[in-house]
Amino acid sequence: MNAIEQNRHLFKGKVVLDVGCGTGILSMFAARAGASQVIGIECSSIIDQAKVIVEKNGFADKITLVKGKVEEVELPVDKVDIIIRLAGNCYECVTTSLCFPRLLYSDLHEHSSFVTLASGWATFCSMSRC
Repeated sequence: MNAIEQNRHLFKGKVVLDVGCGTGILSMFAARAGASQVIGIECSSIIDQAKVIVEKNGFADKITLVKGKVEEVELPVDKVDIIIRLAGNCYECVTTSLCFPRLLYSDLHEHSSFVTLASGWATFCSMSRC
């Protein structure tokens, strides 16, 4: 969360995709950091609670939450500028996505025509064992 807050310049005016958004916490941090639009994708039913949380925190105008798998959903945009993801460790779900973002790109690009990344990468890994 500090990484987003301390790097607002990277998020200002950008379209952000939050993969596996859960309760929407990273989506709200991205919106607060100045993202023009945030899209959160979550395949579990926690997204219903996330919608309530996002609305109660005043971000419903900037955050769109989509229920489904990243490779199956249709997004309201043609491209995103930033992809964020909170991982409990570097080996879960989208293999080592925080430490090796090219793997995340390959996995998403393989399934998703809507993802076009910006020319640069910013990687924030909070796991000391990465």
